Amino acid sequence: MKEIIFRHNILQKDGRVKIPSPIVDSLNIKEGQPIDIILDTQKECIIIRKNDKD
Repeated sequence: MKEIIFRHNILQKDGRVKIPSPIVDSLNIKEGQPIDIILDTQKECIIIRKNDKD
């Protein structure tokens, strides 16, 4: 697995999911494209995966 670390960010809470532009650009995700967000509470990490299934 490639690992890219984005540092010096701050947490913002809202009723919707906002993903920073560098992550969207790195994954080549288009606005409105469906994604899966996986939260692993034991490892304290979030996985963002493109969902190309219809």
